[in-house]
Amino acid sequence: MSEEYTYDEWKDRGYFVIKDSYSTKKNEKDEPVFTLDQVEWKVYQISEEICAKNISGVCPGCGGVVEPIETVNNSDEPTFWSGCNHCLIFCCGVDKSVWQTARKLVEEGRGFTSCKSRHDYEDTPERLEYWKDTETSHLSGQIRQILFEYNKIVEAGK
Repeated sequence: MSEEYTYDEWKDRGYFVIKDSYSTKKNEKDEPVFTLDQVEWKVYQISEEICAKNISGVCPGCGGVVEPIETVNNSDEPTFWSGCNHCLIFCCGVDKSVWQTARKLVEEGRGFTSCKSRHDYEDTPERLEYWKDTETSHLSGQIRQILFEYNKIVEAGK
């Protein structure tokens, strides 16, 4: 008889339940259990450790933590991508000073990067925060690109 474990128990052992697997068996807690023929060993395309090494800085939107997020790639293979769980975006981060500059410009009304008007998002504090994070994220990317090009020119001139 094959061993039977719940989804989380297989996950803790480094396996994942095969997509579309269905179990009619239940354990004593009335949770579905799966057998070895219903699971596959997880082979990550990008490991959590390698993903973490590519993170630098803060979220370009909210300025929060960027961390490895377990997900699947476009081929439905398990992997880790870096991102912000607050903003629900995948990113590698930006320097905190870039984020601070972008947020300051957005809050002062000098850093609009889209056609979204602040006025359209002022009906609730949550929507206004979403607007600020979105605008800050776009502007952070632009500032980072400007600094990259600026530094290339400065280095070429030395």
